[in-house]
Amino acid sequence: MRCVDAFLDRLQFLCELSEQGDIRELQRAAERGRLVRVHRGAYYPFEGWNKLTQTERYTFRVLAAVGTNRVNPTISHISAAVLHGAPIIGPMPTLVHMLATTAAGTRTEHGYRKHATDYPAEAIELRGELRLTDLSRTLAEVAADSPFLTAVGILDWAFANYRIGPADVSQMLDRLQIRRGRRRAVRRLPVRVARRESQQSADLGGGTSGAGVAGSVPGRRRGDRGGRLLVARARSHRRIRRSQQVHPG
Repeated sequence: MRCVDAFLDRLQFLCELSEQGDIRELQRAAERGRLVRVHRGAYYPFEGWNKLTQTERYTFRVLAAVGTNRVNPTISHISAAVLHGAPIIGPMPTLVHMLATTAAGTRTEHGYRKHATDYPAEAIELRGELRLTDLSRTLAEVAADSPFLTAVGILDWAFANYRIGPADVSQMLDRLQIRRGRRRAVRRLPVRVARRESQQSADLGGGTSGAGVAGSVPGRRRGDRGGRLLVARARSHRRIRRSQQVHPG
């Protein structure tokens, strides 16, 4: 879990300086390259920016987006995972992810990725005035939304370092009634949980039994993907170890 205050103390917000009458000086410093524009209305000293890791830079972007927002958004998905301290495999995200109401809808605008949900207040934690999804909800939404290697890396990190397991993520998928990306999320969980989810889907009508079904093979359980999931997960671990783009948490 990252210390949010340590990051916020190093950001300079235009709205705060405007109250002190220093807004022109800040703008001139940005124009001359002494400050880096992290987000609209938020700046960081140029000499220190180049020394930051990719994860630290993204953390500043997330917090800058929160600090300049007119409302207090709830950070979610991969952005929340970074704030929780998760390592990121592959390229760092370029957008700041947050929750939105279903009335507002899912959309991308002004550097934000806003995810519509029927449960904007479910499984939320506070760090001072910062609102973000708790770890179990973050993992469920990352599993449903993020690229395969990124999602598996974050899930395995959480399972290894916190008292949380695949069953907790599966329960959160149910709790949030996540439908879009659910199959993708299940495939990223360990095989025993994915197999149970697949069986539950079949019990609810997702599977078909009987002869004469196209694609079925007599004597073979149709829809049993446990072996393929196991192979896919083993391959993903090998790819994670070989990956050259691992941004530590």
